[in-house]
Amino acid sequence: MNQIKPLRPNTPVKIDSESLLRAIESLPDTKYGPVGFEWTPEMDEILLRFWPVKRQAEICKLLGCSQNTARNRYRELTK
Repeated sequence: MNQIKPLRPNTPVKIDSESLLRAIESLPDTKYGPVGFEWTPEMDEILLRFWPVKRQAEICKLLGCSQNTARNRYRELTK
């Protein structure tokens, strides 16, 4: 079995800055939720009704989003 040897601490690593910059520029912009995730009015209604009284992790599984995403949306809706 081949094992990858870890780099020694403080070992300089060569980075192709142009490739790195292109890779970073190709990343999606920041926004709440997974890329392409859109809240529907029905999802908002479910979130408002059940977020304070049901298991939040289970709600998120059913909605298809993370707890942070749902929490941020709930806070946005209840401001």
